[in-house]
Amino acid sequence: MHPLRRSGDDGAAAVETALVLPLILLITFGLINFGLALNANLSITNAANEGARASMLGETSTAAIRARVLSTGDPLSATFLSAPNVAVTNAGCASSGETRVNVSYTFDLLVPVPGLSSFDIAAVGVEKCFD
Repeated sequence: MHPLRRSGDDGAAAVETALVLPLILLITFGLINFGLALNANLSITNAANEGARASMLGETSTAAIRARVLSTGDPLSATFLSAPNVAVTNAGCASSGETRVNVSYTFDLLVPVPGLSSFDIAAVGVEKCFD
């Protein structure tokens, strides 16, 4: 018997690891999911604002505004593995004095949590129209 080991500690490290490892993995993957969802939210908000800005600057075609939303830069291409839903209201600064672009996206969790594998993220870009 080794002088530094007590005879009753055999297997204690394995039991402690088995108890703590699931909690550490849950926290780690929860942080990863939260970070990816936050990145998607920021990207979608930026995309909605870019679409509203394009509309405010005179773009009246819904297809062109949608293309502008989908091409707002690198974070979007990394975030949107599938295309988001884009809805344009008052394109080209119609009578209401503002233009509005709604963007929604279904975010799939990297590691699904029981009862939750995806959720919707939505953003609205609004710009005032100047005469």
